[in-house]
Amino acid sequence: MIEYKYNAGSQESRQLAELWSKSMADVGIRLEAAAVQFVDLLKDKKVGKFVLAGSAWIADYPDAQNFLQLLYGPNSGTSNEAHFRLDAYDRLYLRSASLPDSPERNALYREMNRLLLAWAPWRLGVHRVFNHLQYPWVKGYKKHPILYTNFKYLDLDVAARAAALR
Repeated sequence: MIEYKYNAGSQESRQLAELWSKSMADVGIRLEAAAVQFVDLLKDKKVGKFVLAGSAWIADYPDAQNFLQLLYGPNSGTSNEAHFRLDAYDRLYLRSASLPDSPERNALYREMNRLLLAWAPWRLGVHRVFNHLQYPWVKGYKKHPILYTNFKYLDLDVAARAAALR
């Protein structure tokens, strides 16, 4: 039996846990989903007290390092929730950290990715898609490819809004 911990306060997490249980049962694996308070789930992940658990990450900056650092061995107990440790990966990570954006660094990133695919410390699940609706009187809106908050750049055309609402 494999235990899967999920956030007890999230309906979406509960539904994903049910899907995990059903999918694993379909291939003959018994998976027990355990609802855990979010703060306890974070503590368990920090010390590696789990077999399977869900996580999410949103890129802060547009570089592969933003994700690759999540599996760097010395980051275990902080951002490396998988507690993944592989000397070959860690050496490549350190080499890549000393290089500027370049074909050489990209080659290291590709090799790190190859190692991650082979060792599979994560099972990637979902990629959320967001829709953005905008009134025509909102000016200056341009969806940033990474960040979710860009309201400080918005302006309203009050006259256009008034005309539209008549």
